[in-house]
Amino acid sequence: VRILMKIKNQMNRVVIESVINGFSKYPLWILLSLYLNTRGYNFIDIGIIIVLSNIISSPLQRKSGKLIDILGRFRFSYLIPFFMFIVYSILYFSVSFNLSIYLIFIMLTLSSYLSGFESTLKNTIISDLSLEEERTKYFSLMRIWANVGIGIGLICSGLASILSYSLFFIAPIIGSLVQMILFYVFFEETGKNVNVVIDHKVPIVRGNAYGKIISVSLLIGICFAIANQYETPAMPLYLKTQWLLSPFLITVLYSINTAVVVFFQSSITKFAVKYTDHKIFLIFSLTANIFLLASAIIILTVGENLMSPVSSSIISKIAPEDKRGEYFGINSFIYNMVSPVSLFLGIGLLQIFSTHETYAMYALSALSIIAFLAAYTYLGNLSGKAVPS
Repeated sequence: VRILMKIKNQMNRVVIESVINGFSKYPLWILLSLYLNTRGYNFIDIGIIIVLSNIISSPLQRKSGKLIDILGRFRFSYLIPFFMFIVYSILYFSVSFNLSIYLIFIMLTLSSYLSGFESTLKNTIISDLSLEEERTKYFSLMRIWANVGIGIGLICSGLASILSYSLFFIAPIIGSLVQMILFYVFFEETGKNVNVVIDHKVPIVRGNAYGKIISVSLLIGICFAIANQYETPAMPLYLKTQWLLSPFLITVLYSINTAVVVFFQSSITKFAVKYTDHKIFLIFSLTANIFLLASAIIILTVGENLMSPVSSSIISKIAPEDKRGEYFGINSFIYNMVSPVSLFLGIGLLQIFSTHETYAMYALSALSIIAFLAAYTYLGNLSGKAVPS
């Protein structure tokens, strides 16, 4: 009973942190893209800025994951928010006073690195606190509560943008400070030396596990790059310049995504856990079509709801208990290297089919089906190697 209570308390702290993190940080990529556009940067300029910030920060993610394994989870749970507090403070002043784009780029790169580090840490903690068969449920729970924060944050950021793009940049400063205090005061170590849950199951794969994590991460990254077009900076920029929507209306549109997650994620997860992980890629690929704005976002979100927790669950099953941080770090590194393709893929197809934009969506659908066939075949064979304890 004490162990179960300890797990519950730890999970509650991660839940609270997820709400704060979603509220304060998710809307920034939309606002920053729109802000850079107002400073005269075009689609390609903004794409290069964001892609380079991800690429530069990505190679450090594996080392960050190894540090989590070696030094434990606790100290990084408050150190990461502390450095985020500094970075977002500088970013706020940079946007408020239209400072050098180079300074904004440096802060964007640092925030990208810290966000990846934070994601690796949280995935590792959730893996520590759960048994293998429970992880999809727990990853799903984190996604629900993060999207509660995101939904509120999108509305607040849209309202704030009416006054000034920089106003909402205060939110992650305060959010990081609250996260730092929350973890420093209340969080407890969950690393291998003080495990609250001991999972005796054999990992999903044996043998050359590094090769497996690399290939699986590449496959997941490619699938997301093809299918997750509406969550790239290209979409809010396109809505602003082509549809002439205001930042407020764009953030309201994106809040549909969070509403679907909050109200339907649990039901979707119950459906997902009935099937092996690799079969979920089918639904994700078939829902990746952008035909109508609001209705498309609802359909897209269903696919995303299935894949996001399942992808994290797959990585946790591959990772040995003492290398969870490193494996999530490798996944973060590879994903951040592959995902920028998504931005240029969407913009490129829209440019190629500028007179018949529907054809661009057909091309994305075809690519999604190809990605599904590859994922279904490879992950199906991979999961067949799992052995009972």
